Amino acid sequence: MKQSVVFYWLIGIILAAVAIAAAFYFDNTVRDFMTRHRGQRPSALIASRAKKLSVTADQAAKVHALILAREQKKNELRQQYKGQDKTAWKDQLKQSHDQFIDGMKATLTPEQFEKLEQQKRQRQLTFHFMRETSRFGDWPAHFALGLFLAGIAWWRGSKKWTRIFLSMLIALGIAGVVGRGIQMATGRARPSVRTEEVWNGARFNPKYQAFPSGHVGASTAFFGVLFLANRRIGLACLSIPILIGFSRIYLGAHYLSDVVCAAVLGFLCALLTARLLLPIDDPKSRIGN
Repeated sequence: MKQSVVFYWLIGIILAAVAIAAAFYFDNTVRDFMTRHRGQRPSALIASRAKKLSVTADQAAKVHALILAREQKKNELRQQYKGQDKTAWKDQLKQSHDQFIDGMKATLTPEQFEKLEQQKRQRQLTFHFMRETSRFGDWPAHFALGLFLAGIAWWRGSKKWTRIFLSMLIALGIAGVVGRGIQMATGRARPSVRTEEVWNGARFNPKYQAFPSGHVGASTAFFGVLFLANRRIGLACLSIPILIGFSRIYLGAHYLSDVVCAAVLGFLCALLTARLLLPIDDPKSRIGN
């Protein structure tokens, strides 16, 4: 084995270890930041937006009281849900929301209320975008894309690209199987799950399968093979698993370390697959015909 190869492997291992250690260190910080940004903590949300709305201390106190009252009412309605008719329960929930809106309108000026509504619409758009990105990041969408591209390459008679796309599918499958095994073995609770223990051992409940991120691992393995086959195209496509990872953190499905470790796992699966199935001999394409 050449010394240069050993050197690059050593550098890669060190960088991966530093990234993983930093991700675990900032797990709670990133989780709290995303939680505040989504607005799931009402008191923190009002505190962070008070300056933008230019509210007075009295207004902030009243708005805070309204939000706490709404949350308390929602919790009461959730507890009553099993014993009530679904239509009546939805009507009560809507009535509680209407009362909250009326209270906000009475507390804030029209300009302040309009700014708050604009911020709400922006958060909703961001949430929907992240949710759709996360849905695309799951393995079925990647698998369908890989099959489609492999079919086109085979139809056009390109053995090279047919082999590349099939290798991407194989790497996707390896990352998915290995990642799911680790998820069930570690039983790490997702950030959205309220529990005292983060690591719970072997669990089959999806709520306790946060580590590592299956979405990010599969997507990184999928596009990682493409990166190893064609650096120019693959480098542009690597932005996809990065965006998927951000969406998973934003939605409260994973910690930062879940995403970083999944990316490392996915790239290792891509590297293994490319090494076995894609012989390297052309410096430009990196894949032999």
